[in-house]
Amino acid sequence: MNDTVSQDKIEETSIFSLIVPCYNEEDNIGILSSEISKVMNEINNPWECLWVDDCSSDATWKNIISLDNPNRGLRLERNSGQSTAIMAGIDNSKYDLIITLDGDLQNDPADIPRLIAEYRRGGVDIVAGVRKKRNDRWLRKYLSKIANSISKKITGVHISDLGCTIRIFKKPLLQQTRLFGEMHRILIVHLVLNGAKFREIQVNHRPRLYGKSKYGYSRIFKFINDVLLAKTLQLMNTKPLYLFSFSSSIVLVLSAILFFTAIGFRIFGIKEYLDTSLISGSIVLFSTSLVLTSIGLLAETLLRQNYVLGVIKQYKISDSNNILSI
Repeated sequence: MNDTVSQDKIEETSIFSLIVPCYNEEDNIGILSSEISKVMNEINNPWECLWVDDCSSDATWKNIISLDNPNRGLRLERNSGQSTAIMAGIDNSKYDLIITLDGDLQNDPADIPRLIAEYRRGGVDIVAGVRKKRNDRWLRKYLSKIANSISKKITGVHISDLGCTIRIFKKPLLQQTRLFGEMHRILIVHLVLNGAKFREIQVNHRPRLYGKSKYGYSRIFKFINDVLLAKTLQLMNTKPLYLFSFSSSIVLVLSAILFFTAIGFRIFGIKEYLDTSLISGSIVLFSTSLVLTSIGLLAETLLRQNYVLGVIKQYKISDSNNILSI
């Protein structure tokens, strides 16, 4: 019995599925594949690398299917974003220990052994990379700091570098959730809000040599929405009454302020009580906005539940290479 438990423990910390999402990275596939193979072969444990082509328009898929085992390829039918690409890779991975990294060569596979060593220390479900010296434009780095600060304020989870894709975590953590939008960036936040434990280590960050960044500065707005959604999903799963009570309190306070303002207009003769159409319009618009936001969050929650339960398919695969049937 002890031998069985010991063997299970060895397999839990020794067999890895690497997930590499790619979109128009034709020049990077061969280089990154060689780097990954060199590192993983030195570790000398079973592993696979699942390359997910997010419907690239260049030769990315052609280069992926030319790779040898233990590399496998997956091509999405339409461009769906990095979160969905990572989710597709996780769904189709063989093993329960997942390592993710970007396909643009900025993440350094040489950091993988350190991630694994930190994970094997135990006590955590996730080990996340923190880019020691970012090789990005100053504006991108500044916006990243703002995003990290916003996330900490909203969720209370203190992650140093949400934008760093290289990380290791347990696949079963995602059995009750799905990745959408920019949620790959707040994956750790989402998992920690649901009870996971994490640790961070510093990793290398290399300049981009080939291709162009696929993410514009507008993504910060998507990111904020996803942070709000992660917090909302947590509240919906634990304290939904608190969520809607808080919203109701905001409306009540604003209604009281506007009501007493209207009375003040009447007392001081500024405007007749019933002639405050501007205030009435503001109340209607604000209330409508609040209702729409609440409905949107509820609809998003229900939609994600349908994905988790398999009622709705998140993505379609147009082609595959050496993929196990699911």
